[in-house]
Amino acid sequence: MALIRQIIIGMVLVAATLALWIVYVPASRPYLERAGILDLLGIEPAEGKTYDGGRGFGGGGPATVITAPVGEAAINNRIETI
Repeated sequence: MALIRQIIIGMVLVAATLALWIVYVPASRPYLERAGILDLLGIEPAEGKTYDGGRGFGGGGPATVITAPVGEAAINNRIETI
């Protein structure tokens, strides 16, 4: 009886971990899609969303860079401690 209970608890923990991974880690979708788990669970991939080739790094395009002209300024670098 204890073995059956441990197997059931283990399967519940694996299912809960998988559900949390799907919900909170968007980069997990390509891995799950390649493994066929999304089809098994009946989850459709998001429409219009492209992934970065399945590398799982998030991404979504080039980074935005904000530039400013170089200048000189006085900075108060005094630190006081107790």
